[in-house]
Amino acid sequence: MSRAGGMRYLLLLCGALVSAARDRSRDQSRPDEAVVGARSGPPAYRAWNAQLYPVWQEGGARRDCWRGGQVTFDVTSDDPTLTAAKTTFSIQLSFPHNQTVLPDGQVVWSQNCTVNGTRVVAGEPVYLDEAPEGSDYVFPDGQRFPQDGRPRRSKFVYVWQTWGKYWQVVDGPSSLITIDTAGVPLGSYTMEVTIYHYRGRQKFIPMGTATAYFTITDQIGRA
Repeated sequence: MSRAGGMRYLLLLCGALVSAARDRSRDQSRPDEAVVGARSGPPAYRAWNAQLYPVWQEGGARRDCWRGGQVTFDVTSDDPTLTAAKTTFSIQLSFPHNQTVLPDGQVVWSQNCTVNGTRVVAGEPVYLDEAPEGSDYVFPDGQRFPQDGRPRRSKFVYVWQTWGKYWQVVDGPSSLITIDTAGVPLGSYTMEVTIYHYRGRQKFIPMGTATAYFTITDQIGRA
């Protein structure tokens, strides 16, 4: 091999090695998390189905997200959490005064009234169940719902985010998650949850976001 050919070969080899190292670094920056159902959260989602789940815009108006009025969110946790222990977050949705939640989680009108010129009857669902049998349902990142999570009565999707991870849950008007804090440094953190409502196949409406603040500590409180 000539000297020029040898130099050209070395340059190509070096370029290939640098490119491979860059690819490995990129892959390692977003590894699969050890926690089941958790991977790097937005904006590091590997995929987000924005057509099915429109991204909630900060400051977006909620007044048109729910028929009959505004829905508020109450997020709580068992803060503070002892290091390496599990911590639980819960959310409760509160609906307009003329609506109520049945024991099975369905939201219905609690009284006869007129909403935007339309007469509604007590006991009727605020949103009809439009779920066709045999439909496939997926979370924002494309993972399928669990078999018991078909939106028959579980019409809300909650996307919880903290530590660069996310957890996706399909549930009713109240829900909770429990996560492991093992390996997380001591300190104060924020858990954010985005709420979506199912309105028929291929249609999840963003209702808003809520946050909860929590602390991981190695000190056990004394009364």
